[in-house]
Parts: sequence; C-alpha cells; structure tokens
Amino acid sequence: MFSATSNSSGYLALPRPLRRPVTRILILEPGKGDEPLRVSMSTEDVTDPRRLPYEALSYRWSDAMSIFPLYRDKYPMHIHTSLEAALLALRREREWRRLWADAICINQDDEEEKSDQVNIMRHVYAHARGVIVWLGPETVGTRPAFDLARKLGQHRLTLLYKSGDNMKTSPAAGHNTTPESVRHLERPDSLAWDHLADLFANPWWNRVWVIQEVVMAPACIARCGSHEILFSDLVASATYVSYKLGSYYADGTLWFWNDVYLKKFREPVNSPSRLSYTTGSQLSNLLMSTRNFDAGNKRDKVFAIVGMSKEVLTPHELPPVRGTGGHPQSSRLSYADGFLNSPKGRSKELDVIMEMALRPNYKKSVEHVYRDATRFLVLRYHTLHILSEVYHSPDGSTLDDPDYPSWVPVFHRSMESSPFGQAAWYLAGLCDYYRQYVSIDHHYRLYRRTGNMDVLYLDGFKVVRVAKVSQVVRYDKTETLTMDDLWQDIFAEPMLPLDPRDKRKVRQIEDFAAALMAGLPFSRPYPSRDYDIWASLILSGPGDIFERLASVVHAHLRAVYGLAETGSRPEVARLEKPGDERVFQNQIKKTSFSRRAYRAEDGRLGLGPSAMQEGDYVCVLFGGRPLFILRERSEGGWFLIGEAYLHDIKLLTGQVANQVVKSVLRSKVEVFDLY
Repeated sequence: MFSATSNSSGYLALPRPLRRPVTRILILEPGKGDEPLRVSMSTEDVTDPRRLPYEALSYRWSDAMSIFPLYRDKYPMHIHTSLEAALLALRREREWRRLWADAICINQDDEEEKSDQVNIMRHVYAHARGVIVWLGPETVGTRPAFDLARKLGQHRLTLLYKSGDNMKTSPAAGHNTTPESVRHLERPDSLAWDHLADLFANPWWNRVWVIQEVVMAPACIARCGSHEILFSDLVASATYVSYKLGSYYADGTLWFWNDVYLKKFREPVNSPSRLSYTTGSQLSNLLMSTRNFDAGNKRDKVFAIVGMSKEVLTPHELPPVRGTGGHPQSSRLSYADGFLNSPKGRSKELDVIMEMALRPNYKKSVEHVYRDATRFLVLRYHTLHILSEVYHSPDGSTLDDPDYPSWVPVFHRSMESSPFGQAAWYLAGLCDYYRQYVSIDHHYRLYRRTGNMDVLYLDGFKVVRVAKVSQVVRYDKTETLTMDDLWQDIFAEPMLPLDPRDKRKVRQIEDFAAALMAGLPFSRPYPSRDYDIWASLILSGPGDIFERLASVVHAHLRAVYGLAETGSRPEVARLEKPGDERVFQNQIKKTSFSRRAYRAEDGRLGLGPSAMQEGDYVCVLFGGRPLFILRERSEGGWFLIGEAYLHDIKLLTGQVANQVVKSVLRSKVEVFDLY
C-alpha cells in the first residue's frame, strides 16, 4: 500500500516523483438496473506480482457527460456517457470488479499527474489481465456483425496458416480480402456487411490512444452491450470492410488496423513487412502511420504512441531484431541505429534531448511538443525520415503560421497526400559521410549562431529551380486518370497527337508519367501479387526498377491512348512480367493526389507538394531519402515546403550527392536555416 495525502478533488495523491508504475485501480461495486455507479480506489504498483488482477478499459471519450453522478468513494463525479454505459454493462450484480479507466483512475485536473500516468500507460495495459474494447451499446445489427466477423476471422486465419512461412503476400493486403472472395461465407449483398461496416464507423477506431491500449494488451475482447467477440476476429475483418466501402484511398485508418492484425495477432514469422505496428517501432514510423487518427488533446498525437516506441522502451521490452535480409542499402541506416542503441553510442546530450522531447509533459505547448519530437528524431537517427510528414496547404497559408516552423509536421492536421519518402531506393541525401552533416555536435555548433530553437539547420545543396508547376491533382477514386491536362499546365505544346517515331517526345512523356508515379512501379511499397519481382528489383538496384517503371508507363500509354510500340527503351521487353495499366492507375492516384507536377529550368520533370510554386528550389538535404522543395525567405533563411521527386536516377540514388561531397563540387554544399 502507498501512503499519500488527499487533495481538493478527493484523490489520494500518487507518489512523486513516480519511480515505479503506480496507478489507481477502481473497484466497481455490485449493482443492477438504475442503481448509481459506486467505485472505490486502490493505489497499486501494476508490476507487483502480489496484487490482484484487473482489466483495463479501452473506450472513446464522448462529448456528453452523465446526468447522474458516479460515486468515487464518497465523492460524486460526472463521467463521459460512453464510460457510464460501459461501466453499467460491465457491472456485476453480486461481485466486485477490478478495472482501470483513465477518466476515473487519473486525476484529470492535475497536469503533473497526467504527465506521469501517460508515461507509464504501456505498463498499465501490458500488466492487465485483459483489455476490454467498448464499442457502445448493442444494436439490432450487433449480433449479425459479430457473427460475420467471426467467420471472416477464422477464414482469414486458415488462409494465413496454410501459407505459413512461405506466405508471399503483403501485410497490408493479406490475400484476397474482397467481400466477393468470401461469398461462400456471406453473400456480398447481405445486410450483415452493412452492420459490420457500421461497427467500423464507430469513432473508437480513429482514436489515437486506443492503438497503444490494444497493442500492449496480453488479451483483448471487443464488446457491444452484452455481446463479446475476440478483438483479433473483429479486426481481421477490417480489410474486407475497407474494400466493401471502397475506402482504399481514404484516410488509411482501416488499413492501419489490418496491419495491426497481421503484425500483432497473426503474422507468419517470415512474412515481409513495411512497418512494425507493435512494440519497438520507431516513433517516426508510428507518427506517420497514425497521422489521420484523432486526439482530443493535440499533444496526444505524440504522447499516445511514444510509450510503445523503440526510443523509450527498455531493452528487455524490445522485440528481437530482425535481419535486413541482405538489402544492399541497409548498412547506411543500420549503422547509426545500432550505434546509438549501444551504451557507447548514447551520449549524455542525446539522453537529455530524448528526455526533453519525448517525456509526456502537458505543461508544454503543442508546438513545442511537435518541434522537440521532430528535432530529436532527426538527430537520433541522422536521417530526415520524419520530414516527409511536413504538409502545407495548397495556398501556402500555413507557412505564415507563427506557432509552427515550416519544418515541423503539424501532426493533428490531416495530410491529403501520401508520403513517398519511404521508398526503399530513394537515397538522394544518404551519401557517404552524410552523418557528419546530421549530428548533434554539428547542429548545436550552428545553433549557437542564433540561439533560436525554432530553426533547424540542415546541410545540403540546390539541384535546380522550378520553372513551371501544374494545378493541384484532384480526382474521383473511380475515374481513370489521364495526363493531358497536367501536361498542358507545364508545356507549351499539347501532349497529343503523338507520333511514336518522335523519340524525344516519347521519352519526355515516359518521364512525365514516371514522375507522376514518383518512380514507384507498384501500387504499394510491398505489393502482394508482385512481391517476388519487387524484392528482386530492390536487390538488383534502381536500374531494374526504372525498367519496370517504364513497362508500367507503356502499359498506360497503350491502354489509354492506343499507342503501340511507344517504348524508347528496348530493355523493357526482357522483364518477366509486362506492365499493367491498373498498376499505373493505382500508383498515380496514391502518389499524385494533392500534389503538383512540375518542370525544372533544365527540363527535368518531377512531382512536388501542393504548396510549391514557380521559383522554388529542388534541393538535396543530407540525411533525407527523397528530395525536398525549399523556398527562400525575404528576411533570410528558408521555408521547407515538402518532399519531392525528380526523375533522375543518379540524383535519387545518391550518386550526385557523393560527387558533391567528395570532389571540387563540395563548394556547392551550404547550410539551410529552416524557419
């Protein structure tokens, strides 16, 4: 037991500083019907093996508050109606029930306590006997929705285990998961599909806090009223529902839950994975993956997921490290990561920065939470991966926001475009010796010039200036995209008619189409049907990727424009699998939406952020995989507009950057002060 004094809200104060994962457990008293909810509180160390088991509740805070109070010991308190409904449903008639619910177990009026409790949240959920996901009261559709989900979960589990270690599908796809593929289980026009879709429309699925609550859980069930289902069965059906709703290009939350299913619950040991959504993921990956999830407090966009990130977990909490599989470029990233994870590689300065940046502190401003986390991730990994999350409105108005520097991703704002900086073969700024330009010592030497923590200092060089930009790409997800209008925006001559014998223009059109795909010849980074081809292309190098890219472009030109023998590159014919027009459509929709195509002053073509404009610069920033668009400020310094693609294989593979840092071109390197 812990001795503590009572504060004005009636809570017994928790120990401070909090050296152990100590929290309050609520004991829900027996009752039935309309009897008032009554709970008592017990202060406990959740890691103490002598304590009694408890269950943790995962639910979404509602806007409305309860009419009748809950009695916590002798103190009445009004709680969210969603929590009230959950406790009424979970209350037993004759037995006490030990639960944990944040709104009651944490003193919400004490900012310091909230910060301490958020810091130990992973322990609260990891040491619970189980987690109950509350999705609201039951409806007429609850039973058929749960029945369908159980069928889908068992069917999908059977498919995955039949595939076993030889599964050649992406975790994002997980076999054929359209409703038509399970017609033998449930007719595609059955009302059960609509009821299941309604279940996934529950706002719980979009709440950022629930990710950690489920991922850390040793066991998990979902509940609607009195109906229960294994959470793994329910979440297994997310991808079926996503196809049913046609939401492949939506905000990505359902696809995220599909990946959680495969990663946490059912992933075969050797299946390929793009991101790890379980414990031990890099914070930058988690921030990017959860960008479109909701948080009532904007700080929680960081605080809600930092507890399960690689950066804050102790060594025994981290999962085993997987091999890189001989990826030719893996050493560039794994060296810095492994070095900084070792005791010798961890500096006192880094520990101070991590404590300042990542420890939950609700007294910090939202801007400082985002700024400090971004700076830490840049200096921690010597890479600019997190800067792919920078997004500004098409009119550029967010650049004038006095609260957020241009280089800080505003995580509570939804991104309209999909980051493509994760492409495995983008190596524009990962040249030899790039780490010396993205180091703590180097950064703070530059910082002393101004003492302004809102400025990020990055080294790099200008590549070319932007001459023309297109309109912002918009589309309906069902339409077939063509390049004609965008071409008209940046070229004086029309795209059509085209003479296939005009090799110069054919090559230009090829490059333009490739730029709209951002150089990615697949509909996903790790596509299900083409995983073997993708792996072989990555291992063989970007040259073969460009060949595959050209084949996909030619498929589009044949299908949409009826052009035969358009290829200016005969080597494309040797590929085992020809290009597919559907691949072009899928990829161009994913990469180009809410972006602008552009033509550089030297004629090269690319794809950039919607906020870019003529006169901006395409730049290489050391530590960055993609290129970046920068804009010079009239007062001095630069704005970071966003990541970019330029169709140039030597530039994108880091060859140009290597020439710059190793030769007489070194004079081109400059420091960009990003405001």
